[in-house]
Amino acid sequence: MVQNKKKYILGISAALILFLMILLRAAVWGEFIQKKLNEKIASTGWSIDVGSSSGSLFGTMRLQNISLSHQDGPQIQIKKSLLIQLLQIII
Repeated sequence: MVQNKKKYILGISAALILFLMILLRAAVWGEFIQKKLNEKIASTGWSIDVGSSSGSLFGTMRLQNISLSHQDGPQIQIKKSLLIQLLQIII
């Protein structure tokens, strides 16, 4: 009886950890982060487009193929990857 409870607790714990790992992936939050960045810089006339993102939300995120555009015409292409530690920015 006790071993069955341990198996259930272990199984549920493993499933919860796996779910959180998937949920906290930067690929899941990439669009949301890009939208929030654009909201912050929209008043200056700039917009950002992130080609792809990887990593985890509270760890190190890697942003690739970043393009900054201004409504008056200039565009900045960043070919190298940017590494961002989001948790340090928040705190």
